[in-house]
Amino acid sequence: MSFTRLVPYLAGHRFLYVGQTPDLPGVLRDAGSGCAYATTLQDLDPDVILRACPDVVLSPLLCESHDILDVARALNTLGYSGELIAIARSLPHYAMVQDEVREIWSAGNFTIIETDRLLH
Repeated sequence: MSFTRLVPYLAGHRFLYVGQTPDLPGVLRDAGSGCAYATTLQDLDPDVILRACPDVVLSPLLCESHDILDVARALNTLGYSGELIAIARSLPHYAMVQDEVREIWSAGNFTIIETDRLLH
């Protein structure tokens, strides 16, 4: 899936964005038909999962506070088994990163969206 197809794709889904701040990035604010939630990794807990009830969880592949492996571990602990999407700038070793995440995230579908656009 390309980044340009991500926002329309999310329009039919409930999604949770796990970022550095509890704010939804501007490019995602209108996606999800009002079913969009945001949290930090530190605040990701069973109550957040119950409230958001996400079909899809999105997170940066790597940011100052966490990486996608941290998110995958937390979601496994919380029993989430939906789709996980990492958003990243271009990756030189896409397959290697995907394999590493899939070792941890076997509960659901995992996708990396490569983009030159940051989610701010």
